[in-house]
Amino acid sequence: MDLIHKAVLSKNSISKDEKHLIPAGVYEYDFVARFRGVLTKGEDTDKIPTCSIPIKATIAMLIRRMGFTRDDAIALLVDVMTEAIELDKNASNELLDESGVLAAYKAVEKQVLDKLPRTPVVGRLDGRPVVELVGIVEEKTNLETGEVQRLVTTG
Repeated sequence: MDLIHKAVLSKNSISKDEKHLIPAGVYEYDFVARFRGVLTKGEDTDKIPTCSIPIKATIAMLIRRMGFTRDDAIALLVDVMTEAIELDKNASNELLDESGVLAAYKAVEKQVLDKLPRTPVVGRLDGRPVVELVGIVEEKTNLETGEVQRLVTTG
């Protein structure tokens, strides 16, 4: 199997609703399928490594350097993190905008994040193949010889 075939297979997944319909358990399968379609790969790029910043370690270092305000700072962090978790996405975005945090983030981005080494990003794979079940593989055992035959029945 070449990389294009592997990429197509990895892009062909079931929806969350479909996953919920499958009861917990172990399922054996053996089938033949045909995949037809087009796969595109975007250009490789790079980005500011905000996702790579170890947030827990950053907060821990910040707390370590807070001196006598440390206990109050920890309590405040727990309080604001709890509140932030409870916000929905729209309320979170509005809060960031109203509080000036969005503008402050843009300033931090220019003064700090833009100075970090950029992280390479592999181009996005896109494409949804048409999948057709060609057949189901069934095993039949010859009782006299013990020979196992694999037969593909039409799907």
